[in-house]
Amino acid sequence: MEEIIISIFAGLSVAVLVFTFFGNSSKKDKNDNPNEIDAVLVDENSTLKKSLQRVPSLAGMMNGRLQLNKMEKSHPYHKFRTFLEKLLTRAGHPNNLNCDDLINACFYSCILSVVMASLYASSSGGNVLMYCYLSFAFGLGFPLLLLNMAATKRQAAIRKDLPYMIDLLTLCIEAGMDFTTAMIRVIPVFNNTPLGVEVNLLVTELRMGKSRVEGLHDLSERVGLMELSLIVNAIVQADKLGTSLAPTLRIQSDDIRKHRSLLAEELAMKAPVKMLFPIVIFIFPTTFIVLFAPMVLKLL
Repeated sequence: MEEIIISIFAGLSVAVLVFTFFGNSSKKDKNDNPNEIDAVLVDENSTLKKSLQRVPSLAGMMNGRLQLNKMEKSHPYHKFRTFLEKLLTRAGHPNNLNCDDLINACFYSCILSVVMASLYASSSGGNVLMYCYLSFAFGLGFPLLLLNMAATKRQAAIRKDLPYMIDLLTLCIEAGMDFTTAMIRVIPVFNNTPLGVEVNLLVTELRMGKSRVEGLHDLSERVGLMELSLIVNAIVQADKLGTSLAPTLRIQSDDIRKHRSLLAEELAMKAPVKMLFPIVIFIFPTTFIVLFAPMVLKLL
């Protein structure tokens, strides 16, 4: 029974690898029909062309290129893909990773985990199904966990640089610059930082004709940071009311610093609770050994 299960998982692994390979090798333009391929050297009425026409659609389903129309927005695959794209955007697309690459990485991780767990369970005499289920969950969640850690690290870097950028924007606006010119002036100070990259993208979008409100909302959506969302809402509200941006930005900068102080106090309050477990496991036993070991030795 265990050998049959291992064979099934191995067959599925090979099938996914083959379909993913064909999907990666059949990239087409967005305007092309996904169910057609360029077969100039193949006769129009040949059986080979008819069979090849089915390959891109099947491979596209396996590697995440399934095109969903507006009636399928509630499809679980569409929701999962939207979640992955949002997570990739907040992580800054590390190593130019896109959604298709991440889906393929999850497939490969699941395959490798299930195969290794099946081999280990069959050799050790354990429950193969239990090992397969646990390894499948681990293989699916491990790439997402790494990506979530990268997104959290990037958000922390943006949170750290945000008050200083707001202060510089306030100084530039008080000196007579408009908001876009002030951002262009501030970008070189935060070169090669996540916040500098996001602000540079915002300036590029504004130069291409996007309105300031839409660009700021897109910036807030990409970063996913509460402090930045509050600043964006304050700037949009100041634009609607026609008030000056400098006092608004200065107030927001002070609020961010107060929030950072409260966050630091919260982390300081959590530190004793986190230190309790290693103290009980490592410090207390050695202390008891040092105190009571001589007494025990004397009694013996």
